Amino acid sequence: MNLSDTWAPIPDYFQNIYQQGFLAKAYEYMGDERFPATMQMFARSLVGANGGLTQSQTNIFLAEMMITPLTSQNMTLTGQNATQSRSLV
Repeated sequence: MNLSDTWAPIPDYFQNIYQQGFLAKAYEYMGDERFPATMQMFARSLVGANGGLTQSQTNIFLAEMMITPLTSQNMTLTGQNATQSRSLV
């Protein structure tokens, strides 16, 4: 609420990660086409910041994170294709 407020208990050096996540969710909320790419960058940043996961855990996490952006992207493309096909008739 104030400029002097912090994100405690989140350390300041994770600022780029939560900023990327916030931006991705804002894009999702607004229906912006940049959402899938931004969410993907957020997920990669999270995995990069956490060195304690095994490769299997990392793959599971990334697969779960990518379901939403891919679904959103597919719905956008389907809508665009439907609009284009209607204009052809």
